[in-house]
Amino acid sequence: MTIRILHLEDSKLDAELVRSYLDASGLDFAIDHADTRDGLLSALENPLDLVLADHALPGFDGVEALGICQELIPGVPFIFVSGTLGEDLAIECIRDGATDYVLKQNLRRLGPAVKRALAEAEGRRERERAEAERQATEAQLRVLVAELSHRVGNILAVVQSIALQTLRNSDGLERFEQSFLARIQSLAQTHSLLIQGDWRGASLEEVLRAELAPYQGGRPRWILEGPEIGMNPGAAITMALIFHELATNAAKYGALCDGEGQVNVIWGVEKDEEDAAPRFSLSWIERDGPPVSPPTRRGFGSRLISQVSRSMQGSARLDYDRGGLSCRIDLPSSHLVREDSAGYRAVIDQMRRSQGREADLSGARPAHG
Repeated sequence: MTIRILHLEDSKLDAELVRSYLDASGLDFAIDHADTRDGLLSALENPLDLVLADHALPGFDGVEALGICQELIPGVPFIFVSGTLGEDLAIECIRDGATDYVLKQNLRRLGPAVKRALAEAEGRRERERAEAERQATEAQLRVLVAELSHRVGNILAVVQSIALQTLRNSDGLERFEQSFLARIQSLAQTHSLLIQGDWRGASLEEVLRAELAPYQGGRPRWILEGPEIGMNPGAAITMALIFHELATNAAKYGALCDGEGQVNVIWGVEKDEEDAAPRFSLSWIERDGPPVSPPTRRGFGSRLISQVSRSMQGSARLDYDRGGLSCRIDLPSSHLVREDSAGYRAVIDQMRRSQGREADLSGARPAHG
């Protein structure tokens, strides 16, 4: 790499002598010259690796040049090359920040002094880079620890809530164990999906498939229909618990408890007629299963769906038709959807293009399971 050198020198003969000694040292360099304060300031507008300076210059001196360089190009080595620099003044200049000094009467020292100064500057830059990286790593680690602490706290709160609600709705330890472990397994599955996505979120369809996978039969048991939507991490955990309750109920009492029933899950984003804000809606519809009737008391699943929907400023409705259970969930999309998900952006663009006309906003693409 070519070393960029600025030489402050008013004697052309001395300048040529310095150049010849630098050539003899084997350095690859490009050198510019200046002999006034204005010339120095102009030269400092370009990148430099090294400054060589005579002590006595017209109109100003090397000590003033050293101060200017320390202010404008800190870290760039500055070496005095002078025939008038006494030992006491040289020591003072080193104390003020000069890297080294070489007497014109002993220019054989110039090459080694330049090489040593450049090596020290590079070592200093490496240490500064390492320190900056260390500080950045520590800052990132502090953020990660804080985020981890927050997430662990949230997870423990969810687990505690699941445990308490499961206990209240269990008629024995064995029933509690089965229900509780199944719900924790659902939570673990969703966390695996979130980890795969670096905790940015999870796909609604992936979460649905994970919850329905245990009930896959010899023929398609469900149809999933809706746009590709990425959920934020909190919403992914919440919706996974809801899907788990619906799927478990369907496997015990509804469309998935025999080989004949089917579950249709349809979702989309629609424009709210009142405030024009996009809203997310999802319908879980069971068909061809055994007849169902409203439960005599509200269980964990129905309370979870209702409470979660209200907490997200939405609504939920469960209908126990004889043909099968249906559940409709309606939420502001901002509480659930990651706005950077491609499917969501496509639906919003479609809404904007519709310009108030009735439009098919489902973005549906049926998927069978």
